[in-house]
Amino acid sequence: MTFDPLDPDYQIDPYPHFEALRAEPAVWVEPLNAWFVGRYRDVRRMAMDTKTFSNRRFSEISKGEFDYAPGVDQLVATDPPRHTRLRKLAAAAFRPGRVRAMEEALTEITHGYLDPLVERGGTFDFHQDLASRVPIHAITRMLGVPHEDGPTFRRWTADVLSAANRHTMAPAELARLRTSVDEVRAYFTDVVARKRRTPGDDMISDWMQAREGQDALTDDEVLALAILLLVGGDSTTAHLLSNTVATLWEHPEQLEEVRRDRSLIGRLIEESLRYEPPVQTVFWTTTRDVDLDGVTLKAEDAVIGVWSSANRDPEYFPEPDRFDIHRDSGGHQAFGFGPHFCLGAGLARSEARIVLEAVFDRLPNLKPAGGDPVEWVPSFWIRGPRALPVVA
Repeated sequence: MTFDPLDPDYQIDPYPHFEALRAEPAVWVEPLNAWFVGRYRDVRRMAMDTKTFSNRRFSEISKGEFDYAPGVDQLVATDPPRHTRLRKLAAAAFRPGRVRAMEEALTEITHGYLDPLVERGGTFDFHQDLASRVPIHAITRMLGVPHEDGPTFRRWTADVLSAANRHTMAPAELARLRTSVDEVRAYFTDVVARKRRTPGDDMISDWMQAREGQDALTDDEVLALAILLLVGGDSTTAHLLSNTVATLWEHPEQLEEVRRDRSLIGRLIEESLRYEPPVQTVFWTTTRDVDLDGVTLKAEDAVIGVWSSANRDPEYFPEPDRFDIHRDSGGHQAFGFGPHFCLGAGLARSEARIVLEAVFDRLPNLKPAGGDPVEWVPSFWIRGPRALPVVA
């Protein structure tokens, strides 16, 4: 099997293709003008070696001309020491008290969406009616913006994340993407200006007030962080939930174990992150010529590390294509590794735990509605279903 991340078959099911990827130190993908790397040891080493594998072109490689904050230092697109500065200031909004308050709010939000589903019974779409709604509602609360704007946020997020596939998009799709990027930037430019005048009890206001000595975030840096939280916390968390449920249905014996013993939910989430990570890749640029087991990567080459391939590397995870909630899933790279480890990882884990516990409690007979197989979002960057029909 050849390795082509733009192949529709790959984007439906990338996992059979990873053996071909890991058979070579790096595979050149001409349409994307980038090297793809999938061995666990290499992806992890690159994540740690920011002097050689830079994140500075992350936005350029992943989004190209559809970058929502061009010319601004972004958390995902900087290297130490600029990244270290941004991360310290950004972490102010993830203080323990804020996270605890969000966990309480997440419980309320989750049950608010579950109530009508439980009462109505019958068939509904787990992904669209629950998994996608809880994260975006939580994000609107964290950012201090109207919950009614949530559906628009979901559209913006989906479009921004689709930019990695811009090379294969039709003109109408590119025009829609351009519109979404312009709209999300204009929206948060206005929000940041308003909160600069009148701060509130929200993350944007926290970022505006964050200080590291005499240093503070600029309005443009706050804008970039706000959009990053939206894009990074919406679709990805929704797909974590839906990927987990879809995978459990393929392993009914483990589903029954978790239903009987809720203490296994933490292990379930970690194994799901390893087995079906919502974010599949990371984007680097080499700063110098590098020899990778006989393959020469030139300075300024684009390098795409494939976390999902690393998570299925048999050199690190025995029988990696077997889903097993009892395995030690520690060391998976679903949230990245090293200096760029996801700042919101703890919140995402909490959100997944809260929603799954509530689903197991209130929908004990939940099962797939049957019919067509899961339709996956066409992307080599994001992994998740478009829909997940279920019967309560």
